[in-house]
Amino acid sequence: MDFMFGITEFSIFNVSTSPEHTGFQYFKNYAINLVEEINNDLSLEKKYPFSFNFQTLFFFDGEAFHKDETDYISINDGVVFSTFEVFYEMLCHCSVLPYLPPNELIFNTNLYYHFDNEQYDYTIKYPFNKERRIIAEYMAMFAIKFIILHEIGHHYNGHIMYLNSSNHKTNALNHENSCVSLLDLQTLEMDADAFAISRLIYEILVLLSEDNRICQILKSIDDIFTLFVISIHTLFLIFKKEGQGTTNSHFSPYLPSFIRSAINIDCAKTNIFFKAQGIITSEKFLEIAKKSVCDAEEYFYSLYGISHIDDAKDLLERDTSPQINIFNNWSVLRKKLEPFARLRLAD
Repeated sequence: MDFMFGITEFSIFNVSTSPEHTGFQYFKNYAINLVEEINNDLSLEKKYPFSFNFQTLFFFDGEAFHKDETDYISINDGVVFSTFEVFYEMLCHCSVLPYLPPNELIFNTNLYYHFDNEQYDYTIKYPFNKERRIIAEYMAMFAIKFIILHEIGHHYNGHIMYLNSSNHKTNALNHENSCVSLLDLQTLEMDADAFAISRLIYEILVLLSEDNRICQILKSIDDIFTLFVISIHTLFLIFKKEGQGTTNSHFSPYLPSFIRSAINIDCAKTNIFFKAQGIITSEKFLEIAKKSVCDAEEYFYSLYGISHIDDAKDLLERDTSPQINIFNNWSVLRKKLEPFARLRLAD
C-alpha cells in the first residue's frame, strides 16, 4: 500500500507507516542543520541560539524575528500542505518532463484540522505513477526550502538587526511599524530571496553529484533546472493564489509575485554563471528558464485558473523597472547593513 503515500523523506506522508507528516521534521532538521553549518564559519559574537518551529496556522506565511538573544523562524503548516497539494496535483495532470510516463490513476487523501473553532481541510491528490510522485516531491521541496532560506537570509544578512536598530521598538521584521523606507523594505525582501536562490543553486549542484534517486529519472542535467524553475515560478503563483502576489508595490514591502519571480530567475542565472561552469551555461539556463516559466503558467492556469499574464503586461507598461530600482538602492542599503550582517553581502 505504499503507493498511497510519499516516496521521499521530505514528503508530508511517511512511506512506511500511517499518514504521519514526516516532511515537517525533515524541513525542521534542514533549517537547524543549515544554521549550524553556517555558524561553524562565524566568530562567536555572530552566533545566536536558533529556534525553528511550525505553527498550526493555515495561511501561506512565515516569519523571522530575534528575541532574548535568540534567532527565531516560524513557518505556518499551511505553507507545507498547500505546496505539496499544488505539486502533487500538477504531476497528476501535467507532464513537466516530456518523457514521464502517463498517469493513469489519481488517489485522494483528505486532511481535516480543527483549530481555533475553525475547520481546515485539504484534499491531496496523488499521482499513481511513482516517478511522477518523486518529481512532485522534489519540486515541493525546492519551493519549501526557498521559503525557509528566505527567512534564514533575513537573520544572516543582517536585516532584522538593522530594522531593530532603525525602529528601536520591534524585534521582528515588522513592516507596518517600520521607520525604514518602503524601497528599503522591498530591497531587504529581494536580498532574502537572493540568499535563498544562491543556496538552492548550490544544493542542486550537490544533488546532481550525490542523489541517485532523482538522477535515475532525469534524462539530462538540464532537466533538474527545468524542475527548479517551474518549482520557483509556481511558488510565486501560489503566492498569487493565496492572495499575496497581487500586492501594489507602491504600498507593500513585497514586489508583485511575477516581478519577484523574474528577479529570482535572473539571480539564479547569475549564480549559474559563477557556480556551475562545465555543467550548464548561463545562456542555456536562460533558455530553459524562459520555457519553464511559460510551462508553469500554463500548468497553473489549467489547474486553478490563475496566471501572471496581466502582471506581465503591467510590467511592460511601467516607466521604470522595479528591478533597476532595487539594484540601484542595494548599493546604498548594503552599507547600512554591513555592521549587522553575519555573512558577506552581495556586491
